[in-house]
Amino acid sequence: MQWRVELFGGLRARCQIGGQERTLTWFRSKNTALLLAYLVYHFRESHPREKLITLFWPEAEDASGRHNLSVALSALRRQLEFPGIPARSVLQTDRYMVRLCPDRVSTDVMEFETSLRLAESSVVDEEKIRLLSQAVELYQGELLSGFCHEWLLPERECLNEKYLSALERLIEHLAATGEHEEALGYARRTVDADPLRESAHGDLMRLLAAVGQVEEARRQYRRIKRLWKRELGHLPSASLRRLGREINRLSADPSRISLPLPVPPQRDRGGVAPAAGPPLPLPPSEPTPEMTLPSFINRFIGRKRELGRLTQRLTSEATRLVTLTGPGGSGKTRLAVQAARELMASYPGGVWFVPLAEVTNPDFIPNAILNTLEISEDPQRVILDQVAERLSQARSLLILDNFEHLVEGGAPLVGELLRRIPSTTCLITSRRRLGLTGEQKFPVPPLTTPHQRGGRGTSSEEVMGYESVQLFVDRAQLVHPDFAVMAENAEAVAELCHRLEGIPLAIELAAARAQILSPSQMLKKLQSALDLLVSHNRDVLPRHRSIRAVMDWSYALLPHEIRRFFAIQSVFQGTWSLEAAEAVSQEPFTLDYLAFLQEASLLVGQEEKGEVRFRMLEMLREYAGEHLSLQDRAGAERRHAEYYLHLSEEAEGHLHGPQRLRWIERLEAEADNLRSALSWSKREDLEAGLRL
Repeated sequence: MQWRVELFGGLRARCQIGGQERTLTWFRSKNTALLLAYLVYHFRESHPREKLITLFWPEAEDASGRHNLSVALSALRRQLEFPGIPARSVLQTDRYMVRLCPDRVSTDVMEFETSLRLAESSVVDEEKIRLLSQAVELYQGELLSGFCHEWLLPERECLNEKYLSALERLIEHLAATGEHEEALGYARRTVDADPLRESAHGDLMRLLAAVGQVEEARRQYRRIKRLWKRELGHLPSASLRRLGREINRLSADPSRISLPLPVPPQRDRGGVAPAAGPPLPLPPSEPTPEMTLPSFINRFIGRKRELGRLTQRLTSEATRLVTLTGPGGSGKTRLAVQAARELMASYPGGVWFVPLAEVTNPDFIPNAILNTLEISEDPQRVILDQVAERLSQARSLLILDNFEHLVEGGAPLVGELLRRIPSTTCLITSRRRLGLTGEQKFPVPPLTTPHQRGGRGTSSEEVMGYESVQLFVDRAQLVHPDFAVMAENAEAVAELCHRLEGIPLAIELAAARAQILSPSQMLKKLQSALDLLVSHNRDVLPRHRSIRAVMDWSYALLPHEIRRFFAIQSVFQGTWSLEAAEAVSQEPFTLDYLAFLQEASLLVGQEEKGEVRFRMLEMLREYAGEHLSLQDRAGAERRHAEYYLHLSEEAEGHLHGPQRLRWIERLEAEADNLRSALSWSKREDLEAGLRL
């Protein structure tokens, strides 16, 4: 007996027993249904009761929360373990934990992701088509349609992107095998699922023309222009406009339209042509430079030091690949664009900005570059060859923006481009480096803030000397033209920028509230920066509309085994050592996991007196702590206190000997963690606190 739970398009559970099917679509309450969905979605995990109570009944008192969970579990047990099914064979609980038996549950989500993995590894076109078709048919609507909960949103967005990417790959393979009519049906489905997805509209227009429906393709392009003007306020991209003009010029010969997307057998899983040609020679002449940089309506503030270092590095003949790294919202894109603007004269072949935030499959990176270069695709040639030919005409700068989610499959493609085009330099913005030979990592630090290095000046002139304050004032004046730093608010502005840790996105989101809140009021409401800092501007990317959305994006990119480790690091204060991380996390791969989090810009590693120590931005620490279960938190905090107690006892024997200064420096470095251990001891273990 096994329950099959369907999560796409709603919530349904089906079970075959005794030749009859039992279906569940109604539950005692919405929270009971969400509880089942959560347990099913994470059916391989055990869940602490306290975590479930906090998640689904956050406002309830302790006793009330426990009662609500017990009632919901009893209702689910009655539905899942009806007569004929052994008691506790499906829903397994004890005083502390709740789980579903993995052998008794399957889900459409699990089958969907399994089909996608198998399709990715298959080398046979027919098998890829079968598996991708199977996956897209399983997707009967967004995850748990009709339900709304905080844990759902990032998972829903991730699965939706996987579905759209699967549709695009399926269209690609069907078109390559001549199944244009079937591909057309999937193209219509993609447009219905995401009406503002340009690549989907391009596929649909090409396929309509390829099957002879040229007039319908023309009408489709007219619909796109109206939709873009109404929803986005501008025309479609240059590549889509070119396609529209090409279709408008067609008579009765649809073969003039290039079929959608490259033919799959021409490239390997990394998107790189297997039979790469030799490097293209440096061009003899230098044409007039071109530029496709985005424009911003607000000013570029500060960053003089970083801008000088970056432009100097990019103008060096030895530089081929620079990766700007840093956490979300740190200003990587603005710095890259500003540097490119100042270096236009150095790149006669052009400066090309390729946005990749909406590209979900590394195989489509060449398509994105081709669209930016504004050259017509030749269906008879590998796209990477066409890109290489265009960029080899003169020295050029290629900016690949938001690369972090494409690193695994996309890094080899970047390496191949650089090998084949000696005249091109790549500037990457990413939350993690690519890991290629010759890559120069360029960490983008926060803006300078008041109160750094012990500074406490609060006159308006002193405060305005910091980049973070300059940015805050500039953005605040967009919504409150009379805003200025004066004697009465200088201290509040200084403290606010310091509390926001110089993160440009956080400062801009706070400044947007200047019309209704004073800096002092913002400080009072800044108990949780994650919730206060939200933008309602329509022209902001969804994942940049709040600090929480930025962090959700980074967290979703972490492998599952590192998410718990990341959450455990939130118990540290200030900076900490590798040994401390090993003791508290009890993870055998601590060194590897710390390196991964540092590469993902979720931790900062810095050398202090011959030792690398780690730290986390306070907002990241708050976010990580939200993902730490009560059970994991209790264990991690106890191990944290025990480690620093043992450290202090070891230090005591050295404080009056020849190593006195070294141990005093070590204790000073651990001061924040020692205070945290003392605070924990006052609540949980007074004897340990007295010893400490």
